[in-house]
Amino acid sequence: MWLMLWQFVLAVAPTVSLLQLQLATQFQGTWRLNLSDARLVGNRFHDQFKDQTSIIRLNHYPLCPAPELALGIGRHKDPESLIVNVGDIIQVWSNGKYESVEHRVMANSERERFSFPFFFTPGFHVMVKPVEELVGEHSSVKYREYSWGQFFKSRTGSNYKNLGVANRQISDYEIHI
Repeated sequence: MWLMLWQFVLAVAPTVSLLQLQLATQFQGTWRLNLSDARLVGNRFHDQFKDQTSIIRLNHYPLCPAPELALGIGRHKDPESLIVNVGDIIQVWSNGKYESVEHRVMANSERERFSFPFFFTPGFHVMVKPVEELVGEHSSVKYREYSWGQFFKSRTGSNYKNLGVANRQISDYEIHI
């Protein structure tokens, strides 16, 4: 089975690479609509995505005879859908106005599943913090600045192995007043 899966991955790799490039280009031009605020003008985020680290990931979930015992990516529903989740970076940039969506994948005892999430992310050099224009006189900064590159490395390091420590979360950067 693994040989067939790898043959599939190798067969679709050029198409997936092209899809990743096209998605990154599309998101580069349109994602800012999510932060639609009159105070954010022009190419406010252009430099953050100059050397973007966007990726597309191919996930395979084989049949699972006892899904209740499986440790998986976690709970959510989105079959045959294109879903756009607000991520941690937008939560911080918006100073909490938009909240990152927690979700997971459930094991299935009836059929195997595939998902192809695309992550539109800035360059490793980007320092993420609330956008000054979105922190008003009646609100305070809710998140400490952090390095996207360091955050990314800490999260992806535990993709395929247990590092014995909790995954870094955006809540680790919250400022509690």
